[in-house]
Amino acid sequence: MCVEIMIETRGSMSEIPLDSLNHRLHSEELSSLCVAKGGREGTHTLVSVIIPNYNDRTFIDGCIRAVYEGDYENIEVILVDTGSENDDYSYLEQKHPELRVIRLKERTGFAKACNIGMAQAEGDYYFLLNNDTLIAEDCLRHLVSAFQRDPDLGIAGALCPSLHLHDAGFSMSWPEEQVYCLLICGAGMLISRACVEAIGPLEETFFFYREDDEYVWRASLAGIRIASVPKALVFHHRGGGGCQHNFQKTRNMIYWHIKLLDGFPLVRALCGDVIVQTLGRMARWPRDSGRILYAWGWIIVHMKEILAKRRAFRRIRRVRSRNIAALDRAAWPYVRAYRATAKQWRRT
Repeated sequence: MCVEIMIETRGSMSEIPLDSLNHRLHSEELSSLCVAKGGREGTHTLVSVIIPNYNDRTFIDGCIRAVYEGDYENIEVILVDTGSENDDYSYLEQKHPELRVIRLKERTGFAKACNIGMAQAEGDYYFLLNNDTLIAEDCLRHLVSAFQRDPDLGIAGALCPSLHLHDAGFSMSWPEEQVYCLLICGAGMLISRACVEAIGPLEETFFFYREDDEYVWRASLAGIRIASVPKALVFHHRGGGGCQHNFQKTRNMIYWHIKLLDGFPLVRALCGDVIVQTLGRMARWPRDSGRILYAWGWIIVHMKEILAKRRAFRRIRRVRSRNIAALDRAAWPYVRAYRATAKQWRRT
């Protein structure tokens, strides 16, 4: 279905079909701008900050202000409104005349909103940012530096502590500049244009939840390097998911495992992790058991579509699932260090 969107930038307005925007991510125009692996390097690298927003007036002002007040100046900020009841952002455009606003006519979810923003972006890197966040002043500088240190990098993730730690002056002391692992938080994730060119945009089937897990695993299985950058901080409010919380989490988890994994890791994931988490959710939220079981039913009904995407992904796969298991485990010392540090800050 073709969805018409309204795009407003600096007073000019035009209508562009959503399906044509998705195709632009694979167009020759973007390919000509793409530089192999990490994109163009240097302090003048343009970063496109893409912020989806739906019916929020509590956090969005502070989120955008923090981006503009950061010490990385070569940015463009794109706000993608996903069908909010009140899409009047004149108060933000007055404060930030360079802000680009994309207005969608219907609620599309986080992944599709980010894809539309990336299709309109001009930067060499896309910084996908949740609207209920505040980034540290040096966040973007640390993330871009990670790509300059490693030209083979495709995705760099920020550390995302709770927003409640922001006022306490939380900081993370970590001996390494970056950690190669698969634990990347989608609330603050920097992706190179080359990476999107290589593996495509985010999975739009996921309305919310797990789109970051799917994308990071897809990139890693395609042979693209992934790193977490602990010095880059994005403070995240972590709002509730509403009544669709358990359906989306369960459905999306099963979906991306079947789509991407192969061999024993797939069997272990479906027979172990997925079932354990499903039973755990049903025990914790018994009233949501129907929604959780419905997620399994949805998977069965749409299995043909999932298997078609699985076959398409096999054409770009470069690494077997079992060969990147070490990257999955590499995150846990980092997680334990973060949890210990965060716990200490909460006490103070």
